[in-house]
Amino acid sequence: MSNFTARHLLASTFLAFLAATANAHDRILTIGGGNSASNSQTSLEKNVLFLQSYLHEANLDSLPHDILFTDGNGGARDVQFEDPNATLPRVNDLLAQLAGGENLLLAQYRAHAIPNLTDASNRASLNKWFDRVAPSMTADDRLIIYYTGHGGRGNKDHGTTIALWGEDDMSVQEFRKLFDKLPPKVPVILIMAQCFSGGYGDLIYNEADANKGLAARKICGFFATVADRIAAGCTSDVNEADYKEYSTYFWSALSGHARASTTAVQADYNNDGRVSFAEAHAYTVITSDTIDIPLKTSEVLLRKFATAKPRPTTGPSTAPAATRPSFESDYAALRAAASPLDGVVLDALAKSLNLEGKNLVQSAKALADKIQKQKAAIDDKRNKARDNCYRLRAVIRRRIWDHWPELHNLFHPRVVALLTTNGDEIVKMIESAPQYAEFEDLYKKFNDLEEESFNVERKWIKTQRFLRAAETVSLAADLPQRAPADVVGRYHTMLQMENTGLEK
Repeated sequence: MSNFTARHLLASTFLAFLAATANAHDRILTIGGGNSASNSQTSLEKNVLFLQSYLHEANLDSLPHDILFTDGNGGARDVQFEDPNATLPRVNDLLAQLAGGENLLLAQYRAHAIPNLTDASNRASLNKWFDRVAPSMTADDRLIIYYTGHGGRGNKDHGTTIALWGEDDMSVQEFRKLFDKLPPKVPVILIMAQCFSGGYGDLIYNEADANKGLAARKICGFFATVADRIAAGCTSDVNEADYKEYSTYFWSALSGHARASTTAVQADYNNDGRVSFAEAHAYTVITSDTIDIPLKTSEVLLRKFATAKPRPTTGPSTAPAATRPSFESDYAALRAAASPLDGVVLDALAKSLNLEGKNLVQSAKALADKIQKQKAAIDDKRNKARDNCYRLRAVIRRRIWDHWPELHNLFHPRVVALLTTNGDEIVKMIESAPQYAEFEDLYKKFNDLEEESFNVERKWIKTQRFLRAAETVSLAADLPQRAPADVVGRYHTMLQMENTGLEK
């Protein structure tokens, strides 16, 4: 297929898609929270509130929007938060360090504060929602599903999972079966911000299985990160200005301003006066300084079908030869083949990484290798500090247990009285231990190195985003030579779905 033919197909597909969706009615289903209060951080609640705020500001709050969150309207204390003004007694802090239980010492719990909530985020509510809503939807409607919660890696028996309130996780295969309740021609758009969320890209396939071909239903989606990585976010911090995760950047791009701020956000990369889902995703890829490697379904399709062997031809062809080698060595050629939006992403990431020269792909690979070596050296120091810290911790802990054996089990009935009446004495014994000064120094060193390693990894992530963007352009150029026409057509349809936004 020639470049002209491919572009003509893209243009005609786009016009047909616009005609089909001109009178589309969007319906939003938001699913959020964890499987328990201790795993339902306030950031998940505030993500839902942020979406509601965006819809209101954009005059889209008339769109049908159902929210399934934690225990629904049950009134349970289902949200975890940390009071920034709370203080921790010194004895609790020290004993937690010695026991390895530093996390969430200041965690508190309250009922969620989400208005207009529909139901709980469990299987019964999900099935009830689809049973109630699906029959009324038509081919002129679109279903937009937003998930803000926790995800699991899955196992050999099932793929990536999402957390549900009070229940076992739901796999991508089980989630896909809910779509069977929808009329066949209702398209679905997914925005999923959980760990391992990229695994839900498999929803584009029959039975969510990449080996079973593309599903008949038109599906596209945007995911916080690839299927084998955890995602940023999920914090008990109540200050939204501190939030740095996929939802923050994605909804900020659509709303036109930063979260918890009036600072303008510019994500209208094609200057058409609106921000599409794809542009919001691109803004996130470019701007977010996190450990995420965001993913969308068109990339999932490319990595399945554009990596196949070239299809045999029967007679003369005007199709260009496989282009990957030249792209690998010539950024100008890669950039020329990129779509306008992919080009913006490539240029912005190259600039943020200070990549220079003709061969930016190789420069990015070299930089990634350099960063990995730097991180490995930091991690080696961190691990040594951790091991020595743990060794000294065990010695000090034994000193405390020998004097107050009840503290060996923090559920012992005398522990509360000891912490209340003997707290100062316990602190004094810990801090007077011969090993304490070295332990305190190693404890701080370990945490500093952990933060340094995290910061270095975030820079490495930017190289991976650039390399993935470059690979995506290359695969897109090769797709017509490697996939049948129906797959190429589905790819272009998926691109057009990604390039839409919410519609009244």
